[in-house]
Amino acid sequence: VATLLFALVNILSRVLYLNINIFLNFWAGYQIWSQPDDGSRPILLGNRLTVSTSEPPSPILEDDQRPNWFASWLIQLSLEGALGVAGLIWLGIIGISSIRTVQFYRMGSRAGRLIHTRLIHSLLWTKLTFFDRTPQGHLINRLAADISYLDSVLIYQLDQLSVTGLSMTFVFVGIVMSSPKLMPVVCFLSVVFYLLLRHMTDLMELIKYLDGFRRSSLYSHVGTTIDGLPTIRSAKQAPTFTRKFNHLLDQHSSVRFLIISVKRFIMGSFDCMLCAFYTFLVIFMVYDALHGQGTFAFVSLNLVVQLTRIGQNTMVVLLEFYLTIQSLDRIREYATELEHEKLQLHGPYIDSHRDLVELTRTRIVTKSTKAAKACSGMKDDCSVGLGEARFTEGAIRFSGVSLKFLLANKLVLDNVSFYIEPGLKVGIIGRTGAGKSSLITVLFHLYHFEGFVQVDGQDTKLLQLESLRKSISIIPQDPCLFTGSIRHNLDPFNEHSDEKLWRSLEVVQLKQLVQSSELGLEMPVTKSGGNFSIGQRQLICLARAILKENKILVMDEATSNIDQETDSLIQLAIKNEFKHCTVLTIAHRLSTVIELDRLMIMQDGRVAEFGTPVELLERGSNGLLCGMIESLGEQQATLLRNKITSNT
Repeated sequence: VATLLFALVNILSRVLYLNINIFLNFWAGYQIWSQPDDGSRPILLGNRLTVSTSEPPSPILEDDQRPNWFASWLIQLSLEGALGVAGLIWLGIIGISSIRTVQFYRMGSRAGRLIHTRLIHSLLWTKLTFFDRTPQGHLINRLAADISYLDSVLIYQLDQLSVTGLSMTFVFVGIVMSSPKLMPVVCFLSVVFYLLLRHMTDLMELIKYLDGFRRSSLYSHVGTTIDGLPTIRSAKQAPTFTRKFNHLLDQHSSVRFLIISVKRFIMGSFDCMLCAFYTFLVIFMVYDALHGQGTFAFVSLNLVVQLTRIGQNTMVVLLEFYLTIQSLDRIREYATELEHEKLQLHGPYIDSHRDLVELTRTRIVTKSTKAAKACSGMKDDCSVGLGEARFTEGAIRFSGVSLKFLLANKLVLDNVSFYIEPGLKVGIIGRTGAGKSSLITVLFHLYHFEGFVQVDGQDTKLLQLESLRKSISIIPQDPCLFTGSIRHNLDPFNEHSDEKLWRSLEVVQLKQLVQSSELGLEMPVTKSGGNFSIGQRQLICLARAILKENKILVMDEATSNIDQETDSLIQLAIKNEFKHCTVLTIAHRLSTVIELDRLMIMQDGRVAEFGTPVELLERGSNGLLCGMIESLGEQQATLLRNKITSNT
């Protein structure tokens, strides 16, 4: 209904705008016809006023040579009256145009907000394989350039296109009504114009694709340069990256120049068509004048003058709109065609997508929140039959698990099987690329894998991913802190009391630091925790894990970048706070995990050895653990052996 009302208001505003020009032209024409000096009547030929003794045609008089009601009203209308009528029409134009503009931009703003929300949700919940195969520049292009076009350029272009398109339509109708003989010419030129425009749009589609590709390459180079800026400067490679940037910028600029050239060609072709139209119009005017047929061809001439300005604006806006609509199509691809993980969707997400689906006229299941999907166009694994993770012990079983990344040539995990009893502390070691971190990605179900993973007897493939991942705590190598406050980082969902927050900080010995701030738990945390040291950030992550009280804790090389004192503090906190939990510790340093209950040695994506440190050490030179210890040197090897034997 709102769209229909908007269309009617838009048409009405264009009708009023054209009527004011037609009204003034007809009024001036009737005034000339109604005031002859010697029985002859003047007619307007181009910009010259000539005299004809012929009788005026039917637009002026009825068949009995008496003025019709419209002609009589125009003849009797004074200059002040004509200006008054024109003023009323202008007031109507201003009022209706204001309503049209406000309504149009409200609709555009709502559409842009919904599409942007859909795009963000789609990217946040898509599978990680998408980011493995998608260059960084493509993502920046969608989230920056394409969204910018959608928010600022596209709405303006749609507004201008609706105005100029209707104006051109009514101008053509006015021309044909005032000079019916021009109808064949108008039809012929319209067909020629359509064929030319159709050919150019095919060319512009190819150019726009090339423009997006070149711009994405430029963004990718800028992003990687910023990420590796310290390395680039230390290696003195700034000139090399600058030359590559200039080369990519030249390539992108050449495409922009090609776009401008095509636009100029279209505008020049349109001007040639208008010149041909002028020629036919003048020929008809001269022909009518020579044969004594006084017509209102001057009205057509006035409309053609308007057509020159309106037509050029229409051509520019139409081409720009066609280029911009390609950005919307790329956004739609990311917003509706990405593969998504199986998730338990919540109310705000569902509500936003109901609005989006209403906007795009797609279908959505809306019988209940649990049964609703995000959008019918999403290629996801959404399943309302998935269960919630309820881990009470922390037993982990891998059965024939194999994993291969998208761009990898071989399996990163090859038929891995093992069982970890509840409450065990397991150290996972191995060389780089052996598959240590891949075990964690499978446990969190970040990638699709073959085989089965069970936690407390529950198959992780049959669990809601959100529930699964919330039930397992992790402390990564690079601590993840959010911009906000200490409270927000410890308890982002406001599930715990202040007493529990302070206790978790006390366990990791950060309570005094937070209390020293006047804001207490509202102590600010800058971007990525920049106002804390790496060790302090790790301790905050540990405090967050303590609050969660999950039965499984994963430490992915969490102590590799911190000092020995902080490492000892973390190990003590884990020993006291997670003594009844299953702890998986990935480490490069043997000293970090040598005292744990079990050691798992990964090699080439397989579990090469798994058992207690004593059992693995007893294998002697035939075991991998013994070789790792010997490679550390005699003094360090003796120390590690003593630690192992002392724990037996």
